[in-house]
Amino acid sequence: MLLLWEEVFIIREAEFIVNNISNRELHSFLETAPVFSMPKRKFSTIEIPGASRQKFSDENSYENRTGNLTIIVKADNEFEKTLYLSKLYKLFDTPDYIEFISYLEPNFAYHIKISDALDVSRLSRLSNWQELKLKVTADAFKYYVPPNKYLNINQLTINNQFPFSSKPLIEVPAGGDLNLQINNKSYKFTGLPTNATIDCDELQQDVYANNQLYNSTFDATQEFPELPTGDININSNLKINLYPRWRLI
Repeated sequence: MLLLWEEVFIIREAEFIVNNISNRELHSFLETAPVFSMPKRKFSTIEIPGASRQKFSDENSYENRTGNLTIIVKADNEFEKTLYLSKLYKLFDTPDYIEFISYLEPNFAYHIKISDALDVSRLSRLSNWQELKLKVTADAFKYYVPPNKYLNINQLTINNQFPFSSKPLIEVPAGGDLNLQINNKSYKFTGLPTNATIDCDELQQDVYANNQLYNSTFDATQEFPELPTGDININSNLKINLYPRWRLI
């Protein structure tokens, strides 16, 4: 059973969810199990004169996954076929990642984006059912769902059961000067506006409110908060809302 936002949704065999929209709404299902590659760790090699092997410079990050999805679109006539294909195309054809959950891993969401042209074919000459093949690129990490959230907290002890640290989303409703301690690491943000959001994701690492950036609220040399594996003790001088965004590979 998958708890998605505030609703209960049971994912059955061949079913999927894209950006909180189920395959049932899209008149479609997965023809085959989704296939995602394992991500490759990023590193560069260093040649050592006289040595018989190379040295590695690790970047502490991963390349994207590649993936393949094959979706069957059910339609009773030409109009439905065109309409349902168009809806699916619009859903997948985005400038950024979208969230994809399948019946194989109902508690994990992949962040995917189309990486090649869509391949569409009719299942048979007299059928309006269509086969849609997508090649996608995906974030190296997959994210635990339903997403945990801890609201209106100053102190919190939680456990990250996964083998990778997470990059949380932190909301500071009252604004002000935030002093945040996570285990033995301290983070400081000054002059936060009301309803400020601190996004610690590697691709973002921004502070914003009302669609405006406030990057002057933190030292550019400061790392953004992360939640390490194991037990985590959190202390904040201001009330915060914490969304851990647990993840793994």
